[in-house]
Amino acid sequence: GYTQAITFDMGGTSTDVSLCDEQPRTTTETTVAGCPVKVPVIDIHTVGAGGGSLAYLDRGGALRVGPQSAGADPGPACYGKGHDITVTDANLYLGRLHPDWFLGGQMRLDVERARHVVENFANRLQRQPEDTCQGILEIANANMEGAIRVISVERGYDPREFLMISFGGAGGMHAADLARRLSMPDVLVPANPGILSAFGMLISDYIQEYAHTVRLPADVFTPDKAEAAFGDLEDRGREAMLAEGVAPEDIEITRFVDMCYMGQSFELMVPFGPSFVEEFHRRHERRYGYEDSARPTQVVNV
Repeated sequence: GYTQAITFDMGGTSTDVSLCDEQPRTTTETTVAGCPVKVPVIDIHTVGAGGGSLAYLDRGGALRVGPQSAGADPGPACYGKGHDITVTDANLYLGRLHPDWFLGGQMRLDVERARHVVENFANRLQRQPEDTCQGILEIANANMEGAIRVISVERGYDPREFLMISFGGAGGMHAADLARRLSMPDVLVPANPGILSAFGMLISDYIQEYAHTVRLPADVFTPDKAEAAFGDLEDRGREAMLAEGVAPEDIEITRFVDMCYMGQSFELMVPFGPSFVEEFHRRHERRYGYEDSARPTQVVNV
């Protein structure tokens, strides 16, 4: 029954958050390995905060958590090989993880090793071990709270109106505290949250996406020109779907346009329909805090 949700996926090395306002948001402004990528992708914001994030002191002696991670090998100290304190070790020391029931009881956590690294680190901080662990979790939570604010508050959305969907191996350990910080009313934890992303990849629909640059003023982008521009893409997409064995009656086609105000160097993706220009103004105001209905608009891509 929820139409607005913020997804919170906390794993071992990073946390991924995304906002769904009736449908997942997409973007054409993303970077992969330092290279800008201009194809539509799900709008996901990532921070270096996870169960394996390392706690350390910076040059000024302040406590930091992440983005460095213990990784899978050696992993957190409580996994039996690591030598540095992680978020998972802090959770274990505070009694928030049951050492005998990790991975459903298939792996026993090394409580003594975790206690040793926690107490050594606390001595360096000149703090009690419990206070040290609580401080590590507070910093990790603050980093993840900041990520959620980036995709919500900074884009004109109020997180208090959204459901939090928590998954990933470490998500359930931190979701309630994050929801409380952001005054989010509800948290939903699906069954088997640690494998939800992998399961989603298995059951997701087969999708083909095609784009073509037109660069036309919106008032010149007539229905005839739209049909011509979209028609070629749809023919190619339908061919590809049929080649994959998708039944003709199961093929769904959706139309979008990338739009901007004349002179802008960035676009917003807008569903194409009779009032697509008005929808662009509405989305621009929500994303950037203003709109200018008197200013000419441009269709960049279909």
